Amino acid sequence: KVREGGAKRFASGKKNVNLDIEQNVREIRALLTTNREILERCSESVCDRIRYRYGYGNSSTRTRTFKRAAYNEVYVGGDGCGSVDICTEEVETQKDFELTALQELPKSIGGLFVEKKMSGPNAMDAIDYGALFETSLMLDDEVLEPFLAKLKDHLMNVQVCLGRIDEWVMQPHEISRFLEETFQVKLADLSHNYRYGKKLLKTYNDGGTYSKTFCMSDENSRKKLKKFLLFISDEE
Repeated sequence: KVREGGAKRFASGKKNVNLDIEQNVREIRALLTTNREILERCSESVCDRIRYRYGYGNSSTRTRTFKRAAYNEVYVGGDGCGSVDICTEEVETQKDFELTALQELPKSIGGLFVEKKMSGPNAMDAIDYGALFETSLMLDDEVLEPFLAKLKDHLMNVQVCLGRIDEWVMQPHEISRFLEETFQVKLADLSHNYRYGKKLLKTYNDGGTYSKTFCMSDENSRKKLKKFLLFISDEE
């Protein structure tokens, strides 16, 4: 029945679609490997709750909340008494991401097989695309060719979905590297400043009065911080 149903749905694919089975198999295996690696990284930051966003009619978009802890801002404080403190603070933030591509097949290839879900903690109700791919190889070549082409396109969409999450989740690591290189410190070893209650990155001998905040997720703000550090270094 699966073969018969597949033949009716996929035998008349577009002529300009890449239908080379061997090439698509290689590319799909590579996509599956990359997507699984990204999914495993992202799963460590998933929150427990699930949200549904409702649109027109009965449509709904399933989202999941992710969390990260980052040194999002650098604070400069100087009261004119001879020293200027540069501090930062690790703050946890959360953000919702749409997971439709991860959890649902497009109508063009959905319903042909029973869709198994991935197991394990924080699997995010994701389809086991590896199992789906291996099962699809039972199809006749005339059906398999267009099916694999459409599956590959969808897996690329899955990678885009996961890539957005991964970029956001991993950004704190890049911020930490920037701060450690800029101030020549190890953030994990820093103590909290007694006046500001934040981690003290550096103190400058300067009699000026300052109250500034720099956003570390913004490249322009980082450049401004570096310019300020050059300025205050020259003033010492």
